[in-house]
Amino acid sequence: MKQNNKFFALISLPGIIYLLSIVLFPIIFTVYLSFHKYNFIETPLSNIRWIGLGNYITIFKDSTFWNSTLNTGIYLVVGVVVELVIGLGIALLIFRLFKNQNIVTSLILLPSMMAPIVIGLVFRFMFNPQFGVFDFILSKMGLVVANSVLGNRSTALLGIIFADIWQWTPFIAIIILSGLIALPHEPFEAARIDGANGLEILTNITLPLLRPVLTVAILIRIADIVREFDKIFVMTYGGPGAASEVLNFTAYRINYINFDMGVGSAYVVVIFAIVILLSVAVFKTFYVNEF
Repeated sequence: MKQNNKFFALISLPGIIYLLSIVLFPIIFTVYLSFHKYNFIETPLSNIRWIGLGNYITIFKDSTFWNSTLNTGIYLVVGVVVELVIGLGIALLIFRLFKNQNIVTSLILLPSMMAPIVIGLVFRFMFNPQFGVFDFILSKMGLVVANSVLGNRSTALLGIIFADIWQWTPFIAIIILSGLIALPHEPFEAARIDGANGLEILTNITLPLLRPVLTVAILIRIADIVREFDKIFVMTYGGPGAASEVLNFTAYRINYINFDMGVGSAYVVVIFAIVILLSVAVFKTFYVNEF
């Protein structure tokens, strides 16, 4: 057994080294750059200068950071809450009304299978003020007076969130549907015998039992939304002004347009820390009682 273990460890070593090199090295190098002043165009890598927490101080003093953080927070709260509510409703309908769930789930998953940049292009045309169907409907309803949805500072971010909800709500619905299928039948039968109605069963039995599944869905969407880039790049490019610029897009702009790799790397580290903190908070809030 010991010889077999040594053999398997030996043949696994190249793969482990490769995975560590493509995952661990970029993380370490990004953290390293975040403590240095380094312009990709002006400064050779051999001449970068240590400045300690200078880049982080620059970030937290910059109003752009707080604007991007606010936009990211709005995106997170609105996107996750709406996707969970609608996804739960879709999952319950499929679970109760459709016997052949495989066909239905395959069809509703089509938006989630499309590339985010394709979704962004589609919704960019649909929100076009000249021939877009959404802007036409909204203008007839008197909801958009000046500019288009994506050209208005107060609605640009909401347009991107709408596209995100359309793409990822089916994915959330499938996750919740999988949880519904796996639930035990006994608690529901006992509740019906005791005279509980549908709402009581949903709030007191279904949702508590779905807590682990909902936790996974929320964690996945938090990670996806915080690193959102494609749809913003295609639909608004962070505009108008910086009305739809989120943290990840700001990090892109600083790194690859301004070429300030020190401040840009600090942005990436902050984004990573935010994802970790939010994930821990969600895990403790929704899942800690399961242990």
